[in-house]
Amino acid sequence: TGDLNTVLIEQEETFLDFYNDAKYIDDGKSFIWHSERSGWRHLYRVSRDGKSVVNLTPGDFDITHLEAIDEQNGWIYYIASPENVTQRYLFRSKLDGSGNMERVTPEQYSGSNSYQMSQDGQWAIHTHSAWDKPAQKRLVHLPKHETKHMLMDNKSLFKKLENETLGKTEFFKVKARDGVVLDGYIMRPPNFTADKKYPIVFYVYGEAVGQTVNDRFSSRSYMWAQMMAQKGYLVASIDNRGTAVPKGRAWRKSIYGAVGVLSSRDQYDALQAMAKRWSYIDTDKVGIWGHSGGGSMTLNM
Repeated sequence: TGDLNTVLIEQEETFLDFYNDAKYIDDGKSFIWHSERSGWRHLYRVSRDGKSVVNLTPGDFDITHLEAIDEQNGWIYYIASPENVTQRYLFRSKLDGSGNMERVTPEQYSGSNSYQMSQDGQWAIHTHSAWDKPAQKRLVHLPKHETKHMLMDNKSLFKKLENETLGKTEFFKVKARDGVVLDGYIMRPPNFTADKKYPIVFYVYGEAVGQTVNDRFSSRSYMWAQMMAQKGYLVASIDNRGTAVPKGRAWRKSIYGAVGVLSSRDQYDALQAMAKRWSYIDTDKVGIWGHSGGGSMTLNM
């Protein structure tokens, strides 16, 4: 007849920064839905009439990606990192909302993990990397995460990096003037000594669709940073409020109506806190650069 029935309403007073289609299960009786209604991005099981809305991934953390729905065994698989927002791991929860979430990614794969999963959630191509560890790919059987075949070991790149004199990187946290915690990283020169002064260069993005402080290997970012460190520079990056960090709705939407204002203040506050913590930062020699939103942020700074 063309008549419409309202099933579920989502409202956002600021801006939309994600959209995921409904995934129907139970022969169409229910669907899986992404929502930030709790203040955090979670997965919900919603009945077809909208009367039952169950949070399948409750807690003060964001899920970043839905990976697979194993209806036969009653599990939903997703990516999250409740303890460290610079990292990513595979978790699963019961489709009926019972029990606690379970981490599937083994502890040995510290850093960032992504998966290409079969529809039934039994098999996956697992990609793992960390800041100083290039990506490796494995075929794994889930949920025990048993490696069945190494698809890409990157041995030649690992060997080349072992023969280089590289700077060390530290992930850290500082507070903005209002107490909000900001994540960052700093890479020090290979021959670093704390009794010297070093110029510092910041790589910045700072806008709503990216995150620069990731415990993940990036050949472009990592190699460039290492080259600068070898030339005697400190290299750093800070994720300010508004960036696509899994820190909740308020973090991401705080820049509404004032893009570049609060975020540039956070970058400034981070440098002040870093200079107090590490006296070897030469605050008379500070550089910053970025592209796209990072270019705008550079101009703002």
